[in-house]
Amino acid sequence: MPKQKPIYMQGKFTTSERATQEIKEIYQNTVLKHGKRQAQIYTDGLKTTLQLLADMPSMGRKCDEIRKGYQRHEYARHIIFYKKRNHDILIVRILYDAMDAKRHL
Repeated sequence: MPKQKPIYMQGKFTTSERATQEIKEIYQNTVLKHGKRQAQIYTDGLKTTLQLLADMPSMGRKCDEIRKGYQRHEYARHIIFYKKRNHDILIVRILYDAMDAKRHL
């Protein structure tokens, strides 16, 4: 019997309104500081990371000390905060690493 290839199920993620706005702001701020090309590279990498988290939600670290039930994962100078749900993960916030997470969550 021939070996079957494993079936890969792509995880799903949803972004909160706030996180969606933050992605736009990250792009706009990067354009101003580093140009369009770098902004596209950075936000593409960010979106790839969001998909990776959806595929492997346990990749992030628990951060119950900040908000119970949340997990976090660093991407360059930003921290992605998310929570696992039944059929997806919810991207709650994407904060610059110098921001006080307890205050902004």
